[in-house]
Amino acid sequence: MAIVDQGEKLARDVIPTFKWRHISWVKELGIEVIKDTHAQSVSREGLHLKDNDGNESVRACDLLIVAGRRESNNKLTSELMFNCDELYTIGDAVSPRNICDAVHEGYRTGVRV
Repeated sequence: MAIVDQGEKLARDVIPTFKWRHISWVKELGIEVIKDTHAQSVSREGLHLKDNDGNESVRACDLLIVAGRRESNNKLTSELMFNCDELYTIGDAVSPRNICDAVHEGYRTGVRV
């Protein structure tokens, strides 16, 4: 089992108060961390990787979970904007963040309404 990360540090987007536990689970479960590397493609041979130095490799795998770049999607906000009196956009529709930010933003919005 392995995690492939484009950055040099693991768990960049994990909230600071939980990061220690996240990293300890990775170590505890014996998960290999491949840093400074990105996936290029998938074939029958496996996952094709390329590191920041341009070195390419293929990693055999029988299960692949893709966690891509997070992007905001506020299309629904645009569609509803002129159809209601009040409209609040929160969470990842505004900007991709962590779950704590989304929960607090939802709470603050709910209190205002």
